[in-house]
Amino acid sequence: MARRATYLKQHHAGSEHRLVVDNGDFISGRGKKEQLAAEYLLKAFAKMEYDAINLGERDFLLGLQFLKDMEKKYKLSFVSANIFYSDGVTPVFQPYIIKELKGFDFGDSYIPAVKVGIFGVMMERQQLSYHEADPRLVVGDPIAAAQNAISKLKDRCDLIVGLIHLSYGQLTAFAEAVPEIDVIIAGHDAVMRIDPQKINQSLVIMGGNRGQYIGDLRLVLNQQKKIIDYEGKVVALDAKIKDDPAMLKLIQEYSEQEAKLSFEINREQYQKIEMYMGAAKCKECHQEQYEQWSKTPHASAFNRLVQAGKKDDINCARCHTTGFGLYNGFYGLDESPDMIHVQCEACHGIGKLHVQSIEKIKSQQLKAAILAPITEETCVGCHDKTQDPTFDYQKDLKLVKH
Repeated sequence: MARRATYLKQHHAGSEHRLVVDNGDFISGRGKKEQLAAEYLLKAFAKMEYDAINLGERDFLLGLQFLKDMEKKYKLSFVSANIFYSDGVTPVFQPYIIKELKGFDFGDSYIPAVKVGIFGVMMERQQLSYHEADPRLVVGDPIAAAQNAISKLKDRCDLIVGLIHLSYGQLTAFAEAVPEIDVIIAGHDAVMRIDPQKINQSLVIMGGNRGQYIGDLRLVLNQQKKIIDYEGKVVALDAKIKDDPAMLKLIQEYSEQEAKLSFEINREQYQKIEMYMGAAKCKECHQEQYEQWSKTPHASAFNRLVQAGKKDDINCARCHTTGFGLYNGFYGLDESPDMIHVQCEACHGIGKLHVQSIEKIKSQQLKAAILAPITEETCVGCHDKTQDPTFDYQKDLKLVKH
């Protein structure tokens, strides 16, 4: 999202004739984490001023009410011409929208206003409701729905854009059956084409999936506002494009909320599963190593949070405790007093697995191999450039090695 926002600003800043659309399937699943991710994604769409969002079959995984709430909360425009309530007639969302792109001066020329009709359809399905509380929804024939939408748009608009959520194999037959569409934004299958395609009379752009690419199509219109030329490409949102600072802030906000949610879910579902043993248990077999550890800053790591008044800050606690938010690890000072500080298992891995393996394996060499090896990656998860800018793995490892 951060690179997408940058691309839109860099390549379309100041242009009045710009439309930004999405072709659906932005919801990944049905859990609390998926709901949080979907809301932040839609919040990002709103910040990037998306003009229209089609709906795919996956977008109903969280229920119809979630979509309705998000549309209203973030002032989004969901469109779908072939999703109806159980009567098969009443549309669940607006079938189409009309966007008037205002005229503007361009050098010595004046670019006149253009009216663009945007509609969406998805593939016909038997099942679209996933919650008992949801009404039964009917998905109609996408071709018939598209023809109906176009009949209402063609005399009111200069251009018609279709957000077509169909499989790649269905696309050609659809475009041939509905030739009045000027531009088709295709989606559903993980198909990406670098250049726009021409199917019958329609320009078709396919931008892949998972937000890895952005389709950029630019049209040249004549005085009658008909397409006489075009230029387009699908652009990889790779490291060549810098992250947008405002969107990075939103992503950071999401990451913090996701961490809190994961913490609560784990507490609810996994806290009673005893996997962590604690340093006192490790001491029974590893006296020498325990004595060495007890003299390191790791052995008093949580004290620094207490002194700083951050003992309840979960963003800090993850690096000053053991088993943070996992199984019977650390969930809070009152709940898990035995899991404070950076104990053995924070670096070497879960103790119960180690003990169970030792009971089965007699070789001393294999016993040692059961413990997770300590590498630089083990350390920089907490000792990163932000939290510990002076950290030197080779040098600092000597302070805790045993």
